Amino acid sequence: MKRFRRSKAEKRRKKGFSLVEMLAVLLIMAMLAVMVSTSVSAAVTAYQKNIFVSESEVLSSTINTAMSDILCYAKYVSQTTDDKVVFINAAYHIVDGGHFFLDDDGRVCYLLNENNPENATRLINSRAYTSLYLRDLEISFSKDPSEKQGSYSGVFHVTYTICSRLLPGAEKNVSCSFRSLIGDLADIG
Repeated sequence: MKRFRRSKAEKRRKKGFSLVEMLAVLLIMAMLAVMVSTSVSAAVTAYQKNIFVSESEVLSSTINTAMSDILCYAKYVSQTTDDKVVFINAAYHIVDGGHFFLDDDGRVCYLLNENNPENATRLINSRAYTSLYLRDLEISFSKDPSEKQGSYSGVFHVTYTICSRLLPGAEKNVSCSFRSLIGDLADIG
């Protein structure tokens, strides 16, 4: 008789898990999957934010350096009725008046010749932008009030916003100023 009972107990062990046990395991696995996917999603978002901050710092530094190279030695600065700051810088072949603007891809360009709009040049290489673009580029020039007539001493004020193509809503506002290093026409040399 004992043998019969043992075999019945052995049969029960060989059957496997009950339906309730399987549902409990599935529920636990589903909860773990939700927790992991939420954690991974948060980690990816944090990573993308860090990448945006890093790349926007590099891009703003690169743009500001390139702009300062052109604007610090600009002469014959004037502002048009539509608020474009027009200038000349022979070292950059801007000889008939040029200005900065954003192209359709949100990259900074400068016009070499105000009379020839097809003659635009990108300020920096397109690869420097990575997944970023610019909007709201504004440039103004404040002439030093104490300077005499024929002087080009003053300060350029530049503002723009860097945006991410990968992270919607990520923006960085940049504002900088560049002092013109050319005071008099005699300084041009």
